[in-house]
Amino acid sequence: MSLFRLFRIRKEERGPALILLLVFIGLNALVIQQHAHQYFLGAHGGFWSIFRKTFEVSGYDCWSWITISGLRVHFDTVRHPLFFSLLYPLYWLNQGLMTLTGHNCAVVLMALVVLFSAVYSGLFLFRILREIMRLSRADSLLLTAFFFSFGHVMLACMVPDHFAVSMLLLLQTFYVSGRAMRQKRDMASWKLGLLAFLTGGISFSNIVKVYLAALFVKGKRVFRWRPILLVGLLPVVLLVGIQRLNYYCFEVPQAREVGQIERKMEQKNPERVRKMREGARKTQAKLNAKDFGDGEIAKWITLSTPRWPGLVENVFGESIQLHRDFALQDAGHNRPVIVRYRAVSNYLVEAVVVALFVLGLWKGRRQRLTALVFSWFLCDAVLHFGLGFALNEVYLMSAGWLFIVPIAVGSLFSAVRRPIPRQTLRYAIVFLTIYLWAYNGQIILQYFL
Repeated sequence: MSLFRLFRIRKEERGPALILLLVFIGLNALVIQQHAHQYFLGAHGGFWSIFRKTFEVSGYDCWSWITISGLRVHFDTVRHPLFFSLLYPLYWLNQGLMTLTGHNCAVVLMALVVLFSAVYSGLFLFRILREIMRLSRADSLLLTAFFFSFGHVMLACMVPDHFAVSMLLLLQTFYVSGRAMRQKRDMASWKLGLLAFLTGGISFSNIVKVYLAALFVKGKRVFRWRPILLVGLLPVVLLVGIQRLNYYCFEVPQAREVGQIERKMEQKNPERVRKMREGARKTQAKLNAKDFGDGEIAKWITLSTPRWPGLVENVFGESIQLHRDFALQDAGHNRPVIVRYRAVSNYLVEAVVVALFVLGLWKGRRQRLTALVFSWFLCDAVLHFGLGFALNEVYLMSAGWLFIVPIAVGSLFSAVRRPIPRQTLRYAIVFLTIYLWAYNGQIILQYFL
């Protein structure tokens, strides 16, 4: 499939695409309007001061705004080796716009990236359900709306972080791989290698998911020299090379400059600098509950976070239904790691969603498509729930795995043939979708307005 055909919006997709676009324009506008009078300013007080002191949404980062504004790198390029390269052209475009208008347009430029990612994520999920799983158009639209009603999927499509871009690339990979499996044909190794490069470039751990997709599509052929070279080795080599290049060209000079500024501050006010460093250390220790040291990866791994409350309140809780207490607050600041719902009804909704998810996986257990997406889910389960990687804020990663829920429910739709149970299932999903959009939407609106 050519790139043009892949991203061409078909006739039956135009209505859903327009609705998604309008909804997420509104949600992104909510984020921007909250402090628009500061976001559009030049760097009179420094871009860090403008953005970091005003933006707080559940622990999501606004580093992209700072990079587009002043070419500063504050995110971990080892875990996101291609993200800086995505933002770099936007920095130069923003420089031109600032010269012409006198306003910083970083928030708008990043919102365009998030909007594109959100709309096409919806379209790829719709195609997975419609073309590959062969559901009706109505059921495919319903399950797509169901997916976007999840709290942290909704948030990922409105905050200036990398999660919406990662979601788009994962769903694109799943769609392309699923088509090949459905048609029982091979995929060119260079195409899988390109997907590995792009998907792993935004979040390096996701490269494993592309390898799994290649294994399902190519079978034993994946162990031949060409796939090993083009899919396995070349993307990793390129990503490491790009990360090292950006590190030495941008991060090292930036660190040197920041070091000089800190030394000057320390000479003028050593007590203030000491308190700032101590506060940062305590915040990091509180958030990560470190068990494995202070390395870039090790500092995010923990065994001390309780697993069962984390599963109930964060993995299948906060990810799908936002908590009203400490709503959208950052676990690194005021929000406790474990927050409980006020009402029993929230737990009942969670139980129904999990039951539909598990039942759908069971009904689709003999389908290769379900097996592929479940293997992806297991990767995230081992990483976050097993090792405890970022478990304290695991709901932030929701957009990278929660699409397994509507896909599993889609398998349930396919398995239920009798009219009355099928219609009952459909009404249940309609109710859950309306409820979650209303419930999560109200919390989001109250927070930003």
